[in-house]
Amino acid sequence: MPGGAWRQYVYVGSGTPETNGTVVEPRTYHPYTLDPAADVPALVLAGAGTGRI
Repeated sequence: MPGGAWRQYVYVGSGTPETNGTVVEPRTYHPYTLDPAADVPALVLAGAGTGRI
């Protein structure tokens, strides 16, 4: 895939990903660390709710 934007996603029952165009690597603009895609649901739930920002 151009730009590699989808490389860390977890697809469940969504079919084959499609692309159109390219994506600039985000690290071009600022450093960051990716969480494993499989951990994202738990991370979102852990940070969700009243009073959490």
